Amino acid sequence: RNLSVETLVPTEFRSNHQHYRAHFAETPRSRPMASGIKLSALCKDGQTFPAEISLSPIQMGEEKFVIAAVSDISQRIRDEEALRASEQRWKFALEGAGEGVWDWNRNTGQTLFAPRILDFWGYPEGRTEGRMEDWTERIHPDDRPRFMADLNAHLDGETPTFAIEHRVRSQDGSWKWALGRGM
Repeated sequence: RNLSVETLVPTEFRSNHQHYRAHFAETPRSRPMASGIKLSALCKDGQTFPAEISLSPIQMGEEKFVIAAVSDISQRIRDEEALRASEQRWKFALEGAGEGVWDWNRNTGQTLFAPRILDFWGYPEGRTEGRMEDWTERIHPDDRPRFMADLNAHLDGETPTFAIEHRVRSQDGSWKWALGRGM
């Protein structure tokens, strides 16, 4: 039995869907549907689920068809919500502890600094990306050899974690004591 595509459209949206379908038929082109808006599709049992829908027009001989791909994105939405909640908990924990966090990609050299570190260095808010050298160049000259030796020992697998107290030059030129830790 052939069913209309509207069978997948939740009841409250069916009346407008025929208009959208007719508009698509005027200028068919491949496209993901509803970028930035929420779409729902209808299950056989009458329940709705969040969906991503893409359309691909094809021509076979004289006939034109549209291939529609409907994907249930319920799990992705749950995963994204869980990730946001987890990130928020980490943010509260770190801010509450007064810790500054950094993330260094050794392959690219890109380093992300949390606002707490930048505040400690005396930088205005808003900047988060940098290079590891933005940190290491600030280390007091007397502390730098020990810092780099300990860091390299850790990177070479000689120590399970990295932790060192050292002085860091602030934006105003003053020296502050810091505890750098990593793994």
